[in-house]
Formats: sequence, C-alpha cells, structure tokens
Amino acid sequence: MRPDYWIVRAPLVWDGAGHAITVPAGFETDLASVPRMVQGIPGFASTGLSRRPGVLHDFLYASGDLPRMEADRLLYEALRAEGVHELTARIYYDAVRVGGVGPWEQHRAS
Repeated sequence: MRPDYWIVRAPLVWDGAGHAITVPAGFETDLASVPRMVQGIPGFASTGLSRRPGVLHDFLYASGDLPRMEADRLLYEALRAEGVHELTARIYYDAVRVGGVGPWEQHRAS
C-alpha cells in the first residue's frame, strides 16, 4: 500500500443520481485528493465529509466504468448528499474538472 492511502474495509455502496455503485472491499484510495496546504480550511479535510465521495470518485476513475465528466458530476452529487456545502462541493468539482485529466489519463494508460 502507498503512503497516505487507505484501504476500503467493507464495500461502500452509493446509490444516487441514477447510479448504484459499489466500491469493493480492498480498494485503495487517498480519500479526497486535497492538497495538504488547504486541508485545514473548513470543509476540505480529506477525512471529513468528503471522504466517502472521494472514495467513490477514486473508484470511478480507476474503473473507468463511467465517462470522466459523469464521474466528476457524481462526485459533486455525493458531496452534496453527504452534507458538504454547495460552494465547497462546487470547488471540489471545479478542481477535479481542471486537475483530474492527468489522473484519468494515467488510469486509462495502465
């Protein structure tokens, strides 16, 4: 396992926005990929309300089961469902739309 990664211990089931997705036990994730320098800002701690949506998003990028835009949209929907403020969820969404292309392409190449 890589440093700063977590292992999903039991299946994580998310059912919303027209999708039922199960992240399997054993999946490795960094939760929400939040730069350390902003993790102290309320709403941006990687172990806060964003953790389950972060796991879901990591899984969707790794599996490629959905197009990238749909995976990013589901991140936003999951953040809101978990109680993340609309503005904070929008910042997460905008960040993955801008910064997610590299990780998405990396998964497609492997």
